Order: sequence, then C-alpha cells, then structure tokens
Amino acid sequence: MGNDMRTRICENPNDGAEPNWVSGVSIGAINSAIIAGNTPENRIARLREFWETVSGRKIWPFTPDGDIFRALRNQMSAMVTMNLGQPGFFKPRFPNPWLLPTGSANGTSLYDTEPLRETLLKLVDFDLINNGSKR
Repeated sequence: MGNDMRTRICENPNDGAEPNWVSGVSIGAINSAIIAGNTPENRIARLREFWETVSGRKIWPFTPDGDIFRALRNQMSAMVTMNLGQPGFFKPRFPNPWLLPTGSANGTSLYDTEPLRETLLKLVDFDLINNGSKR
C-alpha cells in the first residue's frame, strides 16, 4: 500500500475516496487484508488494533533519554522478541526445529505464525473480501 493510499484511507477517511483494489507485500499484505476486509468506518480502528497488538509489548515502562539507553532498550526488545515471540504475531516453536527430523512439519521454521492467523480472523471479515468488489 503506497503512501498516497495510506494518507487517503487513514488521514482522510470521510472524503469519499474509495480504492478499487489494495495490494501489498509482507506486512503491506496484512495491512491490505485489514483494509479490504473491513467497512470504511471500521478500517482505521482495525488497523490501529492490529498495530497495537503486534507492537504493544513494553520492555521497560521508563528508561532515561539518551543514545546508550535507547540502544540498550532496542537490544533488549530484540532479544525478548526472539525468545518469546510477539503477541498476536508469532511465537517460537518448541522444541527448537534444529532438534526435529528434517522435513517434519514443525521443523521447517523457527517461529509459528498461528497467533497472526488468530489475529487476522478477529480483525478481518474474509467473507467481505471474497464476496466484495474490492480486490
């Protein structure tokens, strides 16, 4: 989803401009599904709910300002996410795929994206996408 469309949908939701189609790659595809799978009056709230869900974990509620503290907070956040996953987005596989036989279903990736599936089922009306005119 390009910046122009994001501006239209998120910053000017009542201007009557309605996209005929939306597309995206990676996280943009998720944003596009949320946009296409919701009515215009619900899109912004659903997008916000998604982003608050997948980026809401706080490592420390307060850290002093400064580059050293920001770098430490960022490193700690990355470490916690690698080890615990991100709520509503992904979780680590257990046991670790390195310990499983080659080609086994759980041995193909380090993380399980079932939490993302559950989040999307909650936030996206897939019938609206499948039966609607928007693609």
